[in-house]
Amino acid sequence: MLSVSKEDFLKAVYKLEEESHAPVLLSAVARHLQLSKAAVGSMRKKLEGEGLLSYSRGRGIRLSANGRKLALQVLRRHRIWETFLVEVLGFPWEDVHAEAERLEHYSSEALIARMDAYLLHPRFDPHGHPIPDKEGRMPESGALLHLAKAQREKTYEVARVNDLDERLVQYLGEIGLSPGKKLEVLEQFDFDESVQVRTEKGVYLLSSKVVNEIRICETT
Repeated sequence: MLSVSKEDFLKAVYKLEEESHAPVLLSAVARHLQLSKAAVGSMRKKLEGEGLLSYSRGRGIRLSANGRKLALQVLRRHRIWETFLVEVLGFPWEDVHAEAERLEHYSSEALIARMDAYLLHPRFDPHGHPIPDKEGRMPESGALLHLAKAQREKTYEVARVNDLDERLVQYLGEIGLSPGKKLEVLEQFDFDESVQVRTEKGVYLLSSKVVNEIRICETT
């Protein structure tokens, strides 16, 4: 069984690789995990020695097939825990990320399988992130757009939000921008990349920082 720090490292590399579709730089991992570059470099060497990733200077990190498999197992545990905490235990969606971060490392595959079955095999967690199945296969998410790429005067559905910042998640819930909710893009401001939207709760001007954490999809 991998240590907590190794599991966190593999999960971080997977998520960063998923976002960028390119090898992951050590500096990006350091920022994501809030660690020093020296600590990240040391962990990279350990995991490379265990055959879980490869690294080349200037090109970054790539997970091996086994490293990717392990990262997806951690991700699956995390996202099933988030879903269980919200749907079964009634946790607010802004509170579950930190809880799941702890629980994901100490849950057997048997427990996760029971939870998955109890939840009727959810495909997405409360923040809209896909949940891999026990074989590591991701459900089809469809075509997602960055909110910054939306068209003016068009209605979309919120599909996914970044769950790393609890304050951001809470704010988005308060203004009606949780997954499954509708929004209309009213105006886009090039000078600061902010976006004005209308939700079921009102009209809001979103800063570029908030906009970058939201993914949307076409309404059906």
